[in-house]
Amino acid sequence: MHKRQDVVRHEGGYLVRVFQCIDGFRARYGQWPTKLNLGKLAYEGFYSHLTEFGLGLIKSKINIEIDYTEIDRISAADDSNNRLDYGWYGERPDIDAYQWLRIE
Repeated sequence: MHKRQDVVRHEGGYLVRVFQCIDGFRARYGQWPTKLNLGKLAYEGFYSHLTEFGLGLIKSKINIEIDYTEIDRISAADDSNNRLDYGWYGERPDIDAYQWLRIE
């Protein structure tokens, strides 16, 4: 397990949004996404919440693509072209992103 303070600088904002998108993908498709597509502002916000170790941990599990044509986009996808945009609210996943990443 990874200590939260080793991964996360501070909670809230884009960290919550991105993890909600990852969780929503897991709940909808029953598997973890392999890609995150983040707009420039979303990526900068998400990055600001993470330590260098935290960013490396997330990148070890999921490819982060920055979309410079979209400012605030947050979406998760997999290699089978399943995709989920942030804002979809459905069931809770069996395992959430914190557990998947082994963050206390």
